[in-house]
Amino acid sequence: MLACETAGEKSRTGMMVKTAMLGAVGALLLAGALPAAAADGDGNFAIDGAGTVTCDRFIEAYDGKTRDYYVYAGWVDGYVTATNQQQDETYDLTPWQTTEFLLDLVAQYCRANPKQKFIYGVTELLRYLYQGRLQELSEIAQIQHGSKGAYFYRATIQSVQEALAERSLFEGEADGVFDEEVAKSLARFQGLSGLPETGWLDQRTLFALTKVNREKDD
Repeated sequence: MLACETAGEKSRTGMMVKTAMLGAVGALLLAGALPAAAADGDGNFAIDGAGTVTCDRFIEAYDGKTRDYYVYAGWVDGYVTATNQQQDETYDLTPWQTTEFLLDLVAQYCRANPKQKFIYGVTELLRYLYQGRLQELSEIAQIQHGSKGAYFYRATIQSVQEALAERSLFEGEADGVFDEEVAKSLARFQGLSGLPETGWLDQRTLFALTKVNREKDD
Protein backbone atom coordinates (compact mmCIF):
# COMPACT_ATOMS: atom_id res chain seq x y z
CA MET A 1 0.00 0.00 0.00
CA LEU A 2 2.59 2.54 -1.02
CA ALA A 3 1.43 4.75 -3.92
CA CYS A 4 1.65 8.01 -1.96
CA GLU A 5 1.30 11.41 -3.57
CA THR A 6 4.12 13.85 -2.90
CA ALA A 7 3.79 17.26 -1.24
CA GLY A 8 0.86 19.34 -2.44
CA GLU A 9 -1.39 16.38 -3.12
CA LYS A 10 -3.24 13.90 -0.94
CA SER A 11 -1.45 10.93 0.61
CA ARG A 12 -2.66 7.37 0.45
CA THR A 13 -4.07 7.49 3.99
CA GLY A 14 -5.81 10.72 3.02
CA MET A 15 -7.73 8.87 0.30
CA MET A 16 -5.70 9.87 -2.74
CA VAL A 17 -7.88 9.06 -5.73
CA LYS A 18 -11.60 9.54 -6.32
CA THR A 19 -12.48 6.87 -8.89
CA ALA A 20 -15.56 5.89 -10.83
CA MET A 21 -16.84 2.34 -10.49
CA LEU A 22 -14.95 -0.03 -12.72
CA GLY A 23 -17.52 -2.43 -14.11
CA ALA A 24 -18.37 -5.97 -13.06
CA VAL A 25 -15.81 -6.37 -10.30
CA GLY A 26 -18.12 -8.72 -8.43
CA ALA A 27 -17.28 -11.46 -10.92
CA LEU A 28 -13.59 -10.62 -10.91
CA LEU A 29 -13.43 -10.90 -7.14
CA LEU A 30 -14.16 -14.60 -7.39
CA ALA A 31 -10.95 -15.18 -9.35
CA GLY A 32 -7.61 -15.97 -7.77
CA ALA A 33 -6.76 -18.02 -4.71
CA LEU A 34 -5.59 -16.45 -1.47
CA PRO A 35 -3.97 -19.16 0.67
CA ALA A 36 -5.88 -20.08 3.79
CA ALA A 37 -5.12 -17.85 6.77
CA ALA A 38 -4.52 -19.06 10.31
CA ALA A 39 -7.59 -20.04 12.37
CA ASP A 40 -8.54 -22.74 14.88
CA GLY A 41 -8.54 -26.44 14.03
CA ASP A 42 -11.96 -26.14 12.41
CA GLY A 43 -11.10 -23.05 10.37
CA ASN A 44 -12.98 -20.67 12.67
CA PHE A 45 -11.68 -17.27 13.74
CA ALA A 46 -13.06 -14.25 15.59
CA ILE A 47 -14.01 -11.16 13.61
CA ASP A 48 -13.51 -7.82 15.34
CA GLY A 49 -14.48 -4.22 14.72
CA ALA A 50 -15.83 -3.04 11.37
CA GLY A 51 -15.40 -6.50 9.88
CA THR A 52 -18.54 -7.66 11.70
CA VAL A 53 -20.77 -5.01 10.12
CA THR A 54 -23.07 -5.97 7.25
CA CYS A 55 -22.41 -4.64 3.79
CA ASP A 56 -25.56 -2.51 3.65
CA ARG A 57 -24.32 -0.48 6.61
CA PHE A 58 -20.94 -0.02 4.95
CA ILE A 59 -22.70 1.24 1.82
CA GLU A 60 -24.54 3.86 3.90
CA ALA A 61 -21.21 5.15 5.20
CA TYR A 62 -19.58 4.85 1.77
CA ASP A 63 -22.29 6.79 -0.05
CA GLY A 64 -22.49 9.48 2.62
CA LYS A 65 -18.75 9.65 3.33
CA THR A 66 -19.64 9.78 7.01
CA ARG A 67 -17.17 9.48 9.86
CA ASP A 68 -17.72 5.72 9.79
CA TYR A 69 -16.32 5.64 6.25
CA TYR A 70 -12.90 6.42 7.68
CA VAL A 71 -13.35 3.76 10.35
CA TYR A 72 -13.81 1.21 7.55
CA ALA A 73 -10.76 2.62 5.79
CA GLY A 74 -8.61 2.19 8.88
CA TRP A 75 -9.92 -1.34 9.39
CA VAL A 76 -9.01 -2.27 5.80
CA ASP A 77 -5.48 -0.89 6.23
CA GLY A 78 -5.04 -2.98 9.37
CA TYR A 79 -6.49 -6.10 7.76
CA VAL A 80 -4.17 -5.82 4.77
CA THR A 81 -1.17 -5.27 7.04
CA ALA A 82 -2.02 -8.39 9.05
CA THR A 83 -2.53 -10.41 5.86
CA ASN A 84 0.83 -9.24 4.53
CA GLN A 85 2.43 -10.57 7.71
CA GLN A 86 0.61 -13.92 7.60
CA GLN A 87 1.06 -14.87 3.94
CA ASP A 88 4.21 -16.56 2.67
CA GLU A 89 6.15 -14.84 -0.13
CA THR A 90 4.18 -11.67 0.43
CA TYR A 91 5.57 -8.23 1.18
CA ASP A 92 2.59 -6.13 0.07
CA LEU A 93 -0.74 -7.44 -1.24
CA THR A 94 -1.70 -3.96 -2.40
CA PRO A 95 1.53 -2.40 -3.69
CA TRP A 96 -0.11 0.48 -5.59
CA GLN A 97 -3.76 0.52 -4.55
CA THR A 98 -4.99 3.40 -2.39
CA THR A 99 -7.36 2.78 0.49
CA GLU A 100 -10.11 4.69 -1.29
CA PHE A 101 -9.70 2.59 -4.41
CA LEU A 102 -9.94 -0.60 -2.35
CA LEU A 103 -13.14 0.68 -0.75
CA ASP A 104 -14.56 1.52 -4.18
CA LEU A 105 -14.07 -2.12 -5.18
CA VAL A 106 -15.42 -3.52 -1.90
CA ALA A 107 -18.48 -1.31 -2.35
CA GLN A 108 -19.30 -3.11 -5.59
CA TYR A 109 -19.23 -6.46 -3.78
CA CYS A 110 -21.33 -5.05 -0.96
CA ARG A 111 -24.00 -3.62 -3.26
CA ALA A 112 -24.43 -7.11 -4.71
CA ASN A 113 -24.28 -8.80 -1.28
CA PRO A 114 -25.88 -6.36 1.18
CA LYS A 115 -26.36 -8.84 4.02
CA GLN A 116 -22.86 -10.29 3.92
CA LYS A 117 -20.34 -9.11 6.48
CA PHE A 118 -17.93 -6.39 5.42
CA ILE A 119 -14.94 -8.68 6.05
CA TYR A 120 -16.07 -11.05 3.29
CA GLY A 121 -16.02 -8.27 0.72
CA VAL A 122 -12.48 -7.37 1.75
CA THR A 123 -11.40 -11.01 1.72
CA GLU A 124 -12.80 -11.61 -1.77
CA LEU A 125 -11.01 -8.50 -3.02
CA LEU A 126 -7.70 -9.71 -1.60
CA ARG A 127 -8.22 -13.07 -3.30
CA TYR A 128 -8.41 -11.23 -6.60
CA LEU A 129 -5.39 -9.04 -5.87
CA TYR A 130 -3.23 -11.87 -4.56
CA GLN A 131 -1.50 -12.78 -7.82
CA GLY A 132 -0.50 -9.15 -8.32
CA ARG A 133 1.09 -8.84 -4.89
CA LEU A 134 4.63 -7.63 -4.28
CA GLN A 135 6.47 -10.70 -3.03
CA GLU A 136 9.68 -9.04 -1.81
CA LEU A 137 10.76 -5.67 -0.47
CA SER A 138 11.35 -3.26 -3.33
CA GLU A 139 13.16 0.05 -3.55
CA ILE A 140 10.88 3.08 -3.39
CA ALA A 141 11.06 5.58 -6.24
CA GLN A 142 9.78 9.15 -6.32
CA ILE A 143 8.35 9.90 -9.75
CA GLN A 144 7.20 13.10 -11.45
CA HIS A 145 5.10 13.85 -14.51
CA GLY A 146 4.03 17.41 -15.11
CA SER A 147 2.53 18.74 -11.90
CA LYS A 148 2.00 15.27 -10.46
CA GLY A 149 4.37 13.44 -8.17
CA ALA A 150 4.16 10.24 -6.16
CA TYR A 151 6.11 7.43 -4.54
CA PHE A 152 5.88 3.94 -6.03
CA TYR A 153 7.75 0.71 -5.55
CA ARG A 154 10.28 0.39 -8.33
CA ALA A 155 8.97 -3.15 -8.87
CA THR A 156 5.53 -1.70 -9.65
CA ILE A 157 6.98 0.59 -12.31
CA GLN A 158 8.88 -2.35 -13.77
CA SER A 159 5.66 -4.39 -13.92
CA VAL A 160 3.97 -1.52 -15.75
CA GLN A 161 6.81 -1.40 -18.27
CA GLU A 162 6.55 -5.15 -18.83
CA ALA A 163 2.76 -4.98 -19.26
CA LEU A 164 3.10 -2.17 -21.80
CA ALA A 165 5.83 -4.06 -23.66
CA GLU A 166 3.57 -7.13 -23.92
CA ARG A 167 1.11 -4.91 -25.78
CA SER A 168 3.83 -3.53 -28.07
CA LEU A 169 3.39 -0.10 -26.50
CA PHE A 170 6.82 0.18 -24.88
CA GLU A 171 10.19 -0.69 -26.38
CA GLY A 172 12.55 0.40 -23.62
CA GLU A 173 14.18 -1.60 -20.86
CA ALA A 174 11.98 -2.69 -17.95
CA ASP A 175 14.27 -1.03 -15.42
CA GLY A 176 11.73 0.42 -13.01
CA VAL A 177 12.48 4.00 -14.05
CA PHE A 178 9.49 6.22 -14.85
CA ASP A 179 10.48 8.59 -17.65
CA GLU A 180 8.89 10.40 -20.59
CA GLU A 181 8.96 7.27 -22.74
CA VAL A 182 6.96 5.37 -20.14
CA ALA A 183 4.53 8.27 -19.81
CA LYS A 184 3.94 8.35 -23.57
CA SER A 185 3.40 4.59 -23.63
CA LEU A 186 0.91 4.89 -20.77
CA ALA A 187 -0.95 7.62 -22.64
CA ARG A 188 -1.26 5.33 -25.66
CA PHE A 189 -2.58 2.52 -23.47
CA GLN A 190 -5.03 4.90 -21.83
CA GLY A 191 -6.31 6.04 -25.21
CA LEU A 192 -6.85 2.45 -26.32
CA SER A 193 -8.62 1.69 -23.03
CA GLY A 194 -10.96 4.67 -23.09
CA LEU A 195 -9.19 6.39 -20.19
CA PRO A 196 -8.00 10.01 -19.96
CA GLU A 197 -4.66 10.19 -21.78
CA THR A 198 -2.65 11.68 -18.92
CA GLY A 199 0.42 9.46 -19.09
CA TRP A 200 0.17 9.15 -15.32
CA LEU A 201 0.07 6.08 -13.07
CA ASP A 202 -3.42 6.69 -11.73
CA GLN A 203 -5.48 3.99 -10.07
CA ARG A 204 -7.80 3.34 -13.00
CA THR A 205 -4.88 2.92 -15.39
CA LEU A 206 -3.04 0.55 -13.07
CA PHE A 207 -6.21 -1.46 -12.52
CA ALA A 208 -6.84 -1.68 -16.27
CA LEU A 209 -3.31 -3.01 -16.85
CA THR A 210 -3.75 -5.53 -14.04
CA LYS A 211 -7.22 -6.58 -15.21
CA VAL A 212 -6.02 -7.18 -18.76
CA ASN A 213 -3.07 -9.21 -17.48
CA ARG A 214 -5.34 -11.38 -15.34
CA GLU A 215 -7.76 -12.00 -18.23
CA LYS A 216 -4.83 -13.08 -20.42
CA ASP A 217 -3.64 -15.52 -17.75
CA ASP A 218 -7.07 -17.08 -17.11
